[in-house]
Amino acid sequence: MHEMFEAQVARSPDAVALVYEGGEVSYRELNVRANRLAHRLIEFGVRPDTRVGICVERSPLMIVALLGVLKAGGAYVPLDPAYPVERLALMVSDSDPLVVLADANTAGLVGAMLEDEGAACRVLDLTVVELAGGLEVNPDRFALGLTPSHLAYVIYTSGSTGTPKGVMIEHRALVADVEDGIARFGISSADRVLQLASVSFDTSAEQVFLALSAGATLVVRGNEIWGGDQLIEIMRRFSVSVANFTPAYLAGTFVQDLNRLPALRVVSVGGEALPSGVFSPGGRNFDVFNVYGPTEAAVSSCAYLLEEGEASFRGASVPIGRPMANTRVYVVDVHGGLCPVGVAGELW
Repeated sequence: MHEMFEAQVARSPDAVALVYEGGEVSYRELNVRANRLAHRLIEFGVRPDTRVGICVERSPLMIVALLGVLKAGGAYVPLDPAYPVERLALMVSDSDPLVVLADANTAGLVGAMLEDEGAACRVLDLTVVELAGGLEVNPDRFALGLTPSHLAYVIYTSGSTGTPKGVMIEHRALVADVEDGIARFGISSADRVLQLASVSFDTSAEQVFLALSAGATLVVRGNEIWGGDQLIEIMRRFSVSVANFTPAYLAGTFVQDLNRLPALRVVSVGGEALPSGVFSPGGRNFDVFNVYGPTEAAVSSCAYLLEEGEASFRGASVPIGRPMANTRVYVVDVHGGLCPVGVAGELW
């Protein structure tokens, strides 16, 4: 996955990769910072499929951590510091990371948690790593033995029992999702993509790598939760052109406010069923895609473009559409058998 980012670095090193409340980071700077971390992780013993926990607050450092782990050949395990300590401890115990990355504000939390759990992994404070410097060249994935079939990340979701389970996603699956998204949404270097989702939600991977693989700019929010009015103002200030939301986040009059954003051209909605009445049948200045996919299938599997004149459907929600590139979808009955053409599927 990270090689798509590295290609953009070579193509336009001085382009803006990240913008946030405190400033901006170029593609060259982001790559250098990620490489320094990657080489440090390799020294620590990170190899393909080695799990590396990431427990940092929302900032450019979080993006550095994601890229650094991938460049080192490891698989990142996101540990949102806003999660309850008990859930974080369970995820660390189950994934058994070699090292957990933290920042100045989370190092104490991570250290205490690991001590309570008796975990053998080390804590690496990224603020210290950044001060120490290090090698700035791209690690050679061939020398590391890294292939598209190795893990990119392990994200925890709640299973049917409510117990978190780690979903393992390979590089090739994430790359396929990102390549489809770039083509489907027409992402280019002119776009600014909103990074809104928690790092522990797989949509974050799509948001981050969709932007950085297309040479676009990623708009990173901090730890604060934006309300509708605040989000609209920030999207206007940073000229966000591509955004992803859950239907719950779009509740109320917030949807209508999106029309006040002249730069916005694509809105994708996912994470739960999209009620058919959320978007009005006309008057939009942007395209709306309803996307669907289980975490196990690398973020998104299907997409449906909500046409301008569509207002209602036979069901209570917008269709999930057709499969994305390199994806197959089966419509099955309650027994798992294939349904005939035109017959609705059942929960299985």
